[in-house]
Amino acid sequence: MPKSVAVFDIDEVLADVRTPLNLFLKEKHGIVMQRNDWRVFKSELNPKTRRVAPDIMKFIHSEDFFAGLKPFPGVVAGLRRVATENRIFIATARLPKFKGVTEHWLAKLNTPFEDIFCGEIKYGVIVRVRADKFVDDMLNEHQGLLPYRRQNPNFKQIINTRPWNDFYNDPRFIRAHDWVRKSGQKTILERIIQKRGCRETNH
Repeated sequence: MPKSVAVFDIDEVLADVRTPLNLFLKEKHGIVMQRNDWRVFKSELNPKTRRVAPDIMKFIHSEDFFAGLKPFPGVVAGLRRVATENRIFIATARLPKFKGVTEHWLAKLNTPFEDIFCGEIKYGVIVRVRADKFVDDMLNEHQGLLPYRRQNPNFKQIINTRPWNDFYNDPRFIRAHDWVRKSGQKTILERIIQKRGCRETNH
């Protein structure tokens, strides 16, 4: 039986971006970010980070930043479990020049994946690999895939809960909460391997 195809974003799905960014903001600019402060993710639009947005962009758009990111707990074991039933692709908004450091980061974790797409429109990636499942934390990425969803009704869209998306409730998108269970909320792994026909709720 052929495997399904699962496509994963990397930042804030596999890799923890906010922890080093919070530390940078606190140590360099004296800005302490609470969870609700991240309801607007883009630094140039966030009232609390707008004035230092150029400095943030310089900090995060570097090979050293991406190379030093930590995977979320459960990512390595989770991806290995996903790979038993799915072909895995990575689609990230990172610029193409960061493809090498991203591949190296994944290789160090010994995580299985077939290919990585950097800086490409995710709709195009989804169509090209004929994805069955997609995991991302950005609401706009999921909304942009609704035309594909209409043509492929079994396409599963999993949104990893973050402050910038948890205000939005749309039953078309299945909520997940990282890779390790907390307070009874289902993880990305549980959502990925959940079989069609099982009752899916956003809890």
